[in-house]
Amino acid sequence: MDFKRLLLVLLISLSYCGVKAQNTTSQNDTLTYVQLTGIVVSDSMKRLPFTAVFDTHTKRGVIADYYGYFAFVVHPGDTLQFSFSNLEIDNDAIERAKSRLSPQEMAFVYSSLGSDASLAYKYQSYQVLNQVYYKNQMTPNNLLNPVAWSKFLKSVNDGSLKIMK
Repeated sequence: MDFKRLLLVLLISLSYCGVKAQNTTSQNDTLTYVQLTGIVVSDSMKRLPFTAVFDTHTKRGVIADYYGYFAFVVHPGDTLQFSFSNLEIDNDAIERAKSRLSPQEMAFVYSSLGSDASLAYKYQSYQVLNQVYYKNQMTPNNLLNPVAWSKFLKSVNDGSLKIMK
């Protein structure tokens, strides 16, 4: 009988603590955040590309893009620090790099990259995505996939798929 009473008292006390714990609010619930976006400009209203924007309170920062645009999540009242370094690319260095590439080398690089740098980036991103998606498992084989066969036959009929000599 004493064991049942002890168990009942323990059960009631634990349920009371659980109810009380649910009514408390943490400090993180009361914090507010602000999405701060903007364009960094100089005194003469010129956009400043690649400016570092740093929050001194949270020790976090972002770098503005080529047009000076940045987006940042901050607490109201935080102090921001802007840092801009004027890095100029020397035109002589660019001309030296262009003169060291022969037309044959440039044609080889152009043919291996495709028509646009964004296509190379998308291809690389797709390859990384596939590696992450199929990590620790076998990649699918499209040998018996009817959709893949229809795309293949369509490209052969269109002439977009040719044997290179």
